[in-house]
Amino acid sequence: MPEHEQEHQEEYSFYSLFVPLTKFKSVCIIVLTGIIVFFNSLFNPFQFDDFTQIVNNSAIFHITSIPTYFYTTMENARNTIPTLFSGQYRPLLYTIYTVIGSSFGANAFLFHLLQLIIHITNAILIFYLFSRFLDRKIAFMFSLLFLVHPINSESVIYIADLQDVLFAFFGLLALVSIVSNKKVLLSLKRLSLIGLCLYLSLISKETGILFLIVLPLYVSLFNKINISRIALTITVVLVFYISSRYIASIHALPILVASLMSTVPLTVRLINIPQIIFYYFSKFLVPIQLSVIHEWIIKQITFQNFVFPLIVDLGIIIFLIFVWSLLYKKKESLFKWYTFFILWIGIGLSIHLQIIPLDVTVADRYFYFPMIGLLGIIGIGISLISRYFTFNKNITKFSIILFCSILFLLSILTIQRNAQWSSKASLYSHDVQYAGSSPILYADYGGLLIANAQFDKAKPYLINSVSINPLLGFNLNNLAVVYEHEKNYTKAKALYWENIHLNANAPRNVAIAYCGLARIALLHENNPNYAKQLSLIGLQKNPSDTQLPKFLALSEYQLGDKGAALQVAKKLEAVSPTEGGSLYDFIANDKPMSLVDSLYGVTYSY
Repeated sequence: MPEHEQEHQEEYSFYSLFVPLTKFKSVCIIVLTGIIVFFNSLFNPFQFDDFTQIVNNSAIFHITSIPTYFYTTMENARNTIPTLFSGQYRPLLYTIYTVIGSSFGANAFLFHLLQLIIHITNAILIFYLFSRFLDRKIAFMFSLLFLVHPINSESVIYIADLQDVLFAFFGLLALVSIVSNKKVLLSLKRLSLIGLCLYLSLISKETGILFLIVLPLYVSLFNKINISRIALTITVVLVFYISSRYIASIHALPILVASLMSTVPLTVRLINIPQIIFYYFSKFLVPIQLSVIHEWIIKQITFQNFVFPLIVDLGIIIFLIFVWSLLYKKKESLFKWYTFFILWIGIGLSIHLQIIPLDVTVADRYFYFPMIGLLGIIGIGISLISRYFTFNKNITKFSIILFCSILFLLSILTIQRNAQWSSKASLYSHDVQYAGSSPILYADYGGLLIANAQFDKAKPYLINSVSINPLLGFNLNNLAVVYEHEKNYTKAKALYWENIHLNANAPRNVAIAYCGLARIALLHENNPNYAKQLSLIGLQKNPSDTQLPKFLALSEYQLGDKGAALQVAKKLEAVSPTEGGSLYDFIANDKPMSLVDSLYGVTYSY
């Protein structure tokens, strides 16, 4: 075969992979792209809240725990009186964690794999949704953008954020079920499926409430024949959900940490809104310098933190309204879809503007839902441009090359972001630079530096963390550990006691504080009686703690009651065989107390 004919045949074969772009080909490319871009994230370890929610949560590894998730909520430890909507109620999230954890243990790979599968499925559902009003090629392009955009990477690679891809999956499934119905009356079977999806979205994350607004909005614009049926379905879902939450609120577990935003009044939170909106749009356009935690509070208005963001935000809003008015005047067929997605962005952003204080100031995961609306609007804009303007082949080719370049660049940035999550050291050291004045990240990074014996480097981060928000608790403990290392036991004890007084309803943090006090009393003040007393009080606060029994046993041992010490060690061995066993051997073999410090050192969090 002549060389030019062979080249022509190869070009044709490659071309035929994409043209015609069928639904099947589109889905296959979406799946393949998602696997390629996020493949390196599958091998990342647990990070941040993964330990609280999974690794250190014994309930996750017992399938019998599942029913308890449906009648309990997680509350802020400082809420003395839980209310109906004050806590987190996410039983489906923890059910999924438990199914994996009880079957395969703390295997991060399987959690990552499930999260990636759901995210890819969400991109496919968005493709089907966009295909209803956009050319298939445009719908395909923007579903790919959603798939690989770095601002969505946190929702895909942070296991504790499974809730975000999960609520979106069930909500999108409910919406697509209506969109594909083509203006006929929804059957009881279809309504039941929609209602089930909406409820599953709600019990994945409270943000699922957004789809209870989006669906009636869609029906009122495009499928009015089903308004009453959808309204009835949503009413039933809400009644069932509120009833479930009410029962769960009666059995609240005070384990959540107070956020920085919850410490300031509404008037201060309102000042932050322009900067919050600006953050999301700027990171959508330039997704660099991302951080898993963003905690900052604007308390004084300046041009940089308020006026400039406000001007940009108003400019975007005015432009969107201007386009909306043009489409309305021209009676453009895409006017209703444009209206739909304008409102989609509005409601998506509104619940993340800190009117009701959230965990952090801004978070990339908060944009997972609004981004769908933004991509829908941009897709409509591209569609209108291609409709009203005729382009030659060169411009068309340039546009395709430009899009592919943007997609490639975004994919590279996402792959790099995945790699930053490969270890605590790489993630913390990167994110601490861009998180603002984040007390949580400062405290976590300080704990990591302590673990690596970098006490001097950890100290300024921990001092800043405590000065910003001492209510975290574990930052006080970590700073106390630094002072212990410096042999400044007076300051260390003061911080431990401050934590106990400020965070009395946070049993784990309080137990660590009592552990620190007992350690100082036993090992540095030669006061085993006081160490024993502190250990017993700490165990009353948190009976499941595995550190305090060590100091209780060692206190008994130093007081000369070897039998009582061995009994405590034996009980600990039943819960924690390795720690309890080594403690039992230490006491049984009459090891000198001078070896204790090296065996049972400080406890820190990160």
